[in-house]
Amino acid sequence: MKFIIFDFEVYKHNWNLVAYDCNKEGGDENPLFSVWDNPNLLYTVYDQYRLSHVFVGFNSEYDNAIFKSILMGKNPYETSKLIIEDGIKPSMLWKEAKGYEKYYSEYIIKCFDVKSSSVIAKGGFGLSLKKSEAYMGESIVECNVPFDLDRPLTDEEKQDVERYCIHDVMMTRKIFLEEIVIQDLLMKIDMYKFLKGDIKLTKVLRWSMGKLAAEALKATKGVSPIDGERIELPDNLEISNQEVIQFFKEGVFRDGFFTRPFREENKRDSLIIDFAGNETLFGKGGIHSAKPNYVLESKGYCYLVDVKSYYPNIIRQYNLYPRGIKDSKKYDVICDKRFELKAVGDPKQSLYKLLMNIVFGNTLNKYSKLYDPKHGYSITTYGQLFLLDLAEKLYKNHIEIVQCNTDGVILQLPNNISGLVVKNICEDWEKRTRFELDVTPIHRLYQRDVNNYIMVDNKGNLKLKGGVVKQYEEYGFFKRSNRIIATSIVRHLIYGESIDNVITQGEILDFQTIVDYGSNSKFTGLGYININKKLIRLPNKVNRVFAIKKSVTKIDDYPIGEVVKIHDNGYDKYPSLSTHCVIVNEKITRDVSLKLFPHLDKLFYKEMIEKEIVEFYPNYQKGI
Repeated sequence: MKFIIFDFEVYKHNWNLVAYDCNKEGGDENPLFSVWDNPNLLYTVYDQYRLSHVFVGFNSEYDNAIFKSILMGKNPYETSKLIIEDGIKPSMLWKEAKGYEKYYSEYIIKCFDVKSSSVIAKGGFGLSLKKSEAYMGESIVECNVPFDLDRPLTDEEKQDVERYCIHDVMMTRKIFLEEIVIQDLLMKIDMYKFLKGDIKLTKVLRWSMGKLAAEALKATKGVSPIDGERIELPDNLEISNQEVIQFFKEGVFRDGFFTRPFREENKRDSLIIDFAGNETLFGKGGIHSAKPNYVLESKGYCYLVDVKSYYPNIIRQYNLYPRGIKDSKKYDVICDKRFELKAVGDPKQSLYKLLMNIVFGNTLNKYSKLYDPKHGYSITTYGQLFLLDLAEKLYKNHIEIVQCNTDGVILQLPNNISGLVVKNICEDWEKRTRFELDVTPIHRLYQRDVNNYIMVDNKGNLKLKGGVVKQYEEYGFFKRSNRIIATSIVRHLIYGESIDNVITQGEILDFQTIVDYGSNSKFTGLGYININKKLIRLPNKVNRVFAIKKSVTKIDDYPIGEVVKIHDNGYDKYPSLSTHCVIVNEKITRDVSLKLFPHLDKLFYKEMIEKEIVEFYPNYQKGI
């Protein structure tokens, strides 16, 4: 498989394509090339690469639309306006824009959008290329040429635009060549093979995995709920708490929505009870219950009890297949194949795991052929009730419930209770419910709440949950902002390092905070209050800032001050930012790092770290 990275910049009177042929790297021919305002040359590029290469871009649905519109003889600026100003999705141009009826039948381009990959999705909804560049420490300086110019660009402006476009192409290449992103593309190629050519490769690359899963399972159409329908509870439940049972019996479908009576005490349509001394929430998703600020630091009898492939097995054991699937055995075959491949360590199990797990999510997606909210909410209901069933049995035998989450329970076994008690309870539950459990001994646990914890199992494996600490092991192009917090918490609690030592040895990028003003229409941009108390607007939507000592008033020509979000009536402050920051949007080189590090406000970072660490470890003594 061959790849070409591409990006378009579009102005009213000019357009530019920059592309990079990954397969020419290291050869005599320059892999990078540029095309300006020349449809004939663009057609030559299309003709040369359309059969042999996959075009790869970041948010490449837009670039693909521009590419096609030029080949179709249309004005790319007008196409760009349809997408950006009129809000027409590129995939809907053929239907909603006059003159684009042949959008999908002419000039077929095999295109993979890096932004749509499941890996990039970890960075959160709306992750932009500019943010990814910021996280990686690359330059995020914006192009100096405004996009609303109503005249042809000068030669100097063209050079600036091309330089900017080259930068974005090379950054897209850098992200794309990360192994986990490449694997995402290869999974789509595997999906194409799995479908045995029933769906064209161009569609496989463009479609979501949920849509492809529906095709793989030969789903026909979604099944909407009937007004008044309720969820039937399984008859093999053994639950003492009748309040919970009644809560789930109250659920009813009205006008396509699953509703329950609003509970004034909770300010929502969910149920909150005290179970095992923990505030426990039941609702439309998974069960949530945890002892806040719980700490285990010795090799006691603490266990993580997980249900294997919980939702897929609820589907199979309780006949909750989406009813759009006419032959449920197809889903069973996918599940069994995944377990078979996993047992022998075959990496192809990843595709089957994704197919197996994505089905549940699409039961609640009204645009999917797998749509079946009655079965979807039945799955989450069964999941919560069966876990409560297990937790009740454990708690009645004087076993402490540390946490209940979507697919498992963490328990603490008192010294006077034998492990055989847990074993017998789990085996009885497995036999009755037809699920299987994995039991993992836990040696250390620092739990802020159900969504934020640090865990070390009996083999020394580290498991991190939650945005506060997750960056310790996952950072780079999809998240690296204030990573020093995660690094300090984990290295102090797990490895005994002092906070001061972690800060002193930290990498400069661990101290960066990436800020933007998001999609809130209230804000019109970012700015900073300089040392003369003057508000200065910043040209960038995304900015990289570092907290520095208040005594520092100059570092080269970098802007220094308090970063704010600007709106028509003034500005709002960032509550979590220092009031004295330096803004550095150029590439963070070694020289830049050496300039910045001595001026960092290490006391500010330490206070920020200590504020978070006491949530995981209440006995933490400040100053360590």
